Amino acid sequence: MNKTLISLLLIILMPLSAYAACTDLGGGVWQTDGNEAADVAECIAAASTGNTINVIAGDGATAWAAPVSVTKAVKIIGPGKTNLTITWSGASAFNINTVDAWRISGFKFSTASSQTAIVISNGSGWRIDANDYTNTQSNSGLFANIDVTVSGDNAYGLIDNNTLYNARILMSNASLSSAGINSLWDDALDLGTANAVYIENNTFDDDGTFTKNDVDSNRGSKYVYRYNNNANGIMAHGLLTGYRASKTWEVYNNAFNSKSIKTWQAIYFRGGTGVIFRNDFTSEIDFNGSIEFDLERKTTCPDDYPDCTDTTTRRGACDGDHEWDGNTGSGDTAGYPCRDQIGRGLDSSNWADYSTRPVPSQDLTPAYIWGNIKDASAVTSVYVPSAGGDNLMIVANQDYYINGASFNGTSGVGSGLFTARPATCTTGVGYWGTDTNILYKCTATDTWSTYYQMYTCPHPLAGAGTCSSVAGRAGYEITEEAVFYDLTITKAGDGSGTVTSSPSGINCGVGCSYSFASGTEVTLTATPSGDYNTFDGWSGEGCSGTGTCVVTMSAAKNVTATFSQTTPDQFAVIVSYAGTGEGTTNPASGSHAYTVAAEVTITATEGANASFTGWSGTCGATGTGSAVFNMPANDCTAIATFADDPKYTLTVTYPGDGITADTDVGGIHCGEYNLDCSAQYYSGATVIVTSTCSTASVFSGDCTGADCSLSMTADKNVSLSCLGAKSTAQNQAGGMTAIYQSGGMTGQ
Repeated sequence: MNKTLISLLLIILMPLSAYAACTDLGGGVWQTDGNEAADVAECIAAASTGNTINVIAGDGATAWAAPVSVTKAVKIIGPGKTNLTITWSGASAFNINTVDAWRISGFKFSTASSQTAIVISNGSGWRIDANDYTNTQSNSGLFANIDVTVSGDNAYGLIDNNTLYNARILMSNASLSSAGINSLWDDALDLGTANAVYIENNTFDDDGTFTKNDVDSNRGSKYVYRYNNNANGIMAHGLLTGYRASKTWEVYNNAFNSKSIKTWQAIYFRGGTGVIFRNDFTSEIDFNGSIEFDLERKTTCPDDYPDCTDTTTRRGACDGDHEWDGNTGSGDTAGYPCRDQIGRGLDSSNWADYSTRPVPSQDLTPAYIWGNIKDASAVTSVYVPSAGGDNLMIVANQDYYINGASFNGTSGVGSGLFTARPATCTTGVGYWGTDTNILYKCTATDTWSTYYQMYTCPHPLAGAGTCSSVAGRAGYEITEEAVFYDLTITKAGDGSGTVTSSPSGINCGVGCSYSFASGTEVTLTATPSGDYNTFDGWSGEGCSGTGTCVVTMSAAKNVTATFSQTTPDQFAVIVSYAGTGEGTTNPASGSHAYTVAAEVTITATEGANASFTGWSGTCGATGTGSAVFNMPANDCTAIATFADDPKYTLTVTYPGDGITADTDVGGIHCGEYNLDCSAQYYSGATVIVTSTCSTASVFSGDCTGADCSLSMTADKNVSLSCLGAKSTAQNQAGGMTAIYQSGGMTGQ
């Protein structure tokens, strides 16, 4: 066997892969051949949804010039945060756009400037874990940081087990000018559900000069901050420059130990609503207390405070003169409630367009605070600044409720065994059941109702474990890494509809299978399509009936949703004609019954010397072809319009001398006693002009010579004369012939 043939066989026997920098290890696992951005990108291109990409350490350091774009649900696993350091000069290190169920783990991200390590736009079920984010620049005036930016109206996932040094996590959505941004405030609050960004079991540290918050949010963001060790406080912005406020926050079981220059409180919230409980604050946090609620659009503005004096890019002061606010107060509280302020989390309706008036109101959804400790003493107050009137607009037992020294059900938040709650209560107050781990709200006089319960802890994406009442990472333990199982939806029946899930992942429709972490409680909702489909019910995994189906993932599971088609009603199409021309339709003019959603076709045929100019009417038919539309669920009209073809005028100049000129198609009989010398004819008609000349006719104008045949494409003019001195004119009506001579007429 020659060497050429051996080489050819070797090529054939090698794996057929176009990805030279990526090795297929089998079983859905790939390994990069280097640690460069291009190596990772090549493996992403080679991998399939659900695969794992292992990134090798190489020499332990790599510099990326452009972001790695994550375009599919893959797990990108580094060699460990102590084994590979990524620096980058592009807009970010990783960029993820509208992708679900991805993971980035096991890297160190290092920078000496303000850079974004990971950008996330939409998508759910993702995880960022076991990474190190370090900013080596130390200068409080430069605000150097790394942002893990979460952007989009459904960017829900988990950020856990990371170390951030001089770095922060920022949650931000679309700006005020973005279409649909207000729809974020028309959804449910979703407190205690998977529909939020979960930040848990992380360590935030700094060098004492870092002046960014460890976590920041705005623009409709929803986040849960739990079991973290925190060095520099967290923030939620209010309605401000070009964007609306944060929507919801849940902050519990965190250890706050400020090492910063103390320009921020541990919890500094300016908008939205939520819960704050069981956090531990140290004495180092002494800047205006541990928790502050603020109003960025002051009711009265300090000279150096632009957020309420600038009405161009900001909203202006909340002083009763701005239609975005509730404006139900009086005097110093005239603007109350201010839009998106503390204790307001939902619009009363979808404010689809900023030009819509009236502006939707915002329901009262108070914040609840209880069980927080500072140096072993209960935190029983929130700092609300008096400058600018904040303390008049953000009021205890109205916009927020907090535990006090004692509790009798009339104000604040109590805690204890559920059975020990007061029998009487004032609407709005809260009570935390220490045995049930549920916050109860007094929804009416002397009526306690479940209001809030913590979501599964640890988060199912992290795995199984325990979360105790101890604050910080000490109260959080993972005992088993997350396992994922497929939930598959099958649609049955002759109808149509969609099935969606919460947490998101199933949209069937399009995606009828999704992998959820073990222990995840998935709620399925079925929605029939249109007016003539119905949802008949669930089967499989213990689900039945037509309500929601709740499945707890402990293995691969299958659920069937059955939809049926109903018999639709019939309505009338009323066909009629319009215009000056003649024509017909099929079906003809009149009323015709059709079944809803059936395809209706109506054709138009133009008559002689007429043109069909188009359809109109409430059925929605347009154009000059056949009318084709789906029958609506109501009577409707289809109007066919016909127009006469254009006409042109033929004029014959009276020849005199007793001569008569006629046309073969009528209209002109031009003589001494019959002066019908002009007539109109349809465009394109052929008209022949004759005469009673006894000798040869002589035509001029638009005809020349002895004969005259005209095509009417425009107005025409013809003159007639005869050769010789006399001519005969015939009276076609009476059959009389007269000979005209010089000096008189001789009858024959």
